Amino acid sequence: MPLARLSLRGFLAQAKQTLHNAAKNHQPVTIVIGNESADLDSLTSSILYAYLRSTTSQKLRSNPTSDIYVPITNIPATDVRLRPEFLSLLPHAGLDQSSLITLDDLPSKTTLAEKLRPQDTKWILVDHNVLQGYLGKLYGSRVGGVIDHHEDEGVVPTDIDSDEPRVIIKAGSCTSLVTTHFRGAWDALSSSSYAATDEDRERYRQWDAEIAKLALGSILIDTADLTSESKVTAHDVEAVEYLERKISNDRVSGPDGGAGVSFDRSALYAELSAAKKDLDGLDLDEILRKDYKEWRERPTALGATLGISSVARPLDYLMARASKDKHRSDDSHDESDNSINQALFLDAVRTYATKKNLAVFVIMTAFTAEEEDGDKFQRELLLCVLDETCEPLMQSFEARARDELALMSWRHGVLDLDDNESGRKEDGNVVWRRVYRQGATEASRKQVTPLLRTALRR
Repeated sequence: MPLARLSLRGFLAQAKQTLHNAAKNHQPVTIVIGNESADLDSLTSSILYAYLRSTTSQKLRSNPTSDIYVPITNIPATDVRLRPEFLSLLPHAGLDQSSLITLDDLPSKTTLAEKLRPQDTKWILVDHNVLQGYLGKLYGSRVGGVIDHHEDEGVVPTDIDSDEPRVIIKAGSCTSLVTTHFRGAWDALSSSSYAATDEDRERYRQWDAEIAKLALGSILIDTADLTSESKVTAHDVEAVEYLERKISNDRVSGPDGGAGVSFDRSALYAELSAAKKDLDGLDLDEILRKDYKEWRERPTALGATLGISSVARPLDYLMARASKDKHRSDDSHDESDNSINQALFLDAVRTYATKKNLAVFVIMTAFTAEEEDGDKFQRELLLCVLDETCEPLMQSFEARARDELALMSWRHGVLDLDDNESGRKEDGNVVWRRVYRQGATEASRKQVTPLLRTALRR
């Protein structure tokens, strides 16, 4: 008798148990994992890949314990709350925070290699094409497939496991590429003979709609509801149209037995966009940690060479947040004092970079500001160098990127740090700092990071 489909919630519960059994009994396991910033695209592309790959596997249909792909969200469970857009989207897919499989579901770092032996694992990368950090050190050679929309770093070989894809192409969202890859299998699953009754068919259409909403949410965020000309590709447009059809096929009745409420894509985007920008419940350290990635490019006196935090609010907001964190119990403190706010902010940035053992720390902000001629999307870029061997490399980046990114001094260089006529002007362990307004607003972290990494390799 064929295996009946599972809901997304049921699948994740089974996948979590599969991971625990694999660690306990040295069983083979395939893990699907997004990048270490664990943004919405990484979350949804890993779940979508794992669910569709598992559910459409011939082996799985005859043996429910075989070929379960385990999607891991690449953060500890406690960090899920730093991503309110997760908490906003998950209920649309019939999920909640407890449904997710996180780094906490892996064995501890001290026992990981022993309990989850590299030779027993296969790793599928989505939304990145190099496994970073401690997982990369242990399992980098076990990568068996990849779907990604970032620059191909050439680490994943072209002759990987023939059962898995090696897709690294431009798109606004990695989830668009995952949707495209599994489109045929998903359609076959939807029209399969699993459903023996009308009630079953109705339930499966509802499950299709739930996973389609999960996938659609991150595509809308990554492409600004398909309005970002610099990001949107044909892959994104086709994926959105396909997912909307999946959603429209769910004929859930209204309370009076009539037609249910039609799906409003714009409303979903507005809800998720507002949630992503809502940082008021987080302190500055959590804001910097929320969407953070790092790379090791060259030996330095410190550890990982480059760390980048992306933030959906302007630097002024971060400065006010630093001041609020410092004077949380002092109601008389004046948060409008810019000089104090700036000093507290720079101290917090230095502390964060030092804690991460970084040689270069970058903050990229992206936000919409009100101006006389209407709202305008803007970007800012802060570069902070803590290892003097990287200073000339970042100066080289500055010279090259000034025109390419249309970099302009932020408020006449009030936060810049450099040599001056009286000798080196140091700020704690920071040796060089630049802050810019970025005129090329179409260049996100995906475009800026390769420029920074290239400079650091010289």
